[in-house]
Amino acid sequence: MRYPIILLTLFLSACSSTETFITAEQCGTQNWKKLGYSSAMKGESIRVFDQIKKICNSQQAALAQPIFVDGYSDGLIEYCTFDNGFKIGESGLTSDSICPLELRKEFLAGYRQAKLIRDQTLAEMEREKRMRESMPNSANTPRSGNGN
Repeated sequence: MRYPIILLTLFLSACSSTETFITAEQCGTQNWKKLGYSSAMKGESIRVFDQIKKICNSQQAALAQPIFVDGYSDGLIEYCTFDNGFKIGESGLTSDSICPLELRKEFLAGYRQAKLIRDQTLAEMEREKRMRESMPNSANTPRSGNGN
């Protein structure tokens, strides 16, 4: 295997609640590698494959699992970066990180930096809002008339 530690982490990761994303009819025609990759890129747990096991028959699931995991591993490498952590922190999403330990540090560094900036910006906006609300009404209403 290319990434034995990543794979170990994948199987030990916590469950994630996600919606059913394939139907029984799709089990035989699904691009498992692409599905694994896109699941990782959405920040979903590897446990999302448990749903596939329930939907597809056991033989299909057994054949699909290593391909899904391979795509998922590729997705993790792309997902668990400083830039993506920053993007997620900036958007206000939580950092329920699916990243394995060896990739988590960079992801969390980006996430924490963006979250700090976002939190500071939101706090400043809230302070400005409170200041505007505490001013007398006449100061908040635009002047009209002849300019005096």
